Amino acid sequence: AEPVELTALGLTGVGDSAAAEIARRVLSPQGYFTRPADMKDREWKRIGEKLRERLKENPTAFKAWLVAGVLLTDAKWGDTAKLGEAVRAAQQAVDLAPDSARAYCMLGIAYYFYKMPARAVNQLNKAVELDKSFAAPHFVLADIYARQKDYTRAKAEYRAIMQLGNPGEVEYEAAAQKLALLE
Repeated sequence: AEPVELTALGLTGVGDSAAAEIARRVLSPQGYFTRPADMKDREWKRIGEKLRERLKENPTAFKAWLVAGVLLTDAKWGDTAKLGEAVRAAQQAVDLAPDSARAYCMLGIAYYFYKMPARAVNQLNKAVELDKSFAAPHFVLADIYARQKDYTRAKAEYRAIMQLGNPGEVEYEAAAQKLALLE
């Protein structure tokens, strides 16, 4: 599959070649964070350290978003230090790119992992307002609502995803499966 088009992410600073190279290694073609199965812990840790250094040297929304994504990919529930750092990096991405749905979505995800679902919902709804065609905030909203046993709202979020996509697309298929489980 083709790598994600970084300029399509809508974040400032994608021209940083070192950060862009890291992004190509940690992003799926759909733009979701993933840790390659063959990547050793030491290499993953180096990626995070390199991103943090580059962010300190020259803050951009893209680098802040990458730092938050890498931290969240590896974070465990209750890891308050790592999750707190992810929230701060995601907030920095929002501050640097206040019109970016991806930045707000990342902040929402960070708050969700940090066990602050009300703040997460606010940020995720802002992401939806900014980009109605972006499926990721709907997935996280659906998960939050399902965990809160608000199945009506969870199903509405999955239906919203299905209205965005086409059968065969990753997002559409995942939403269809989750919706079927709730119905």
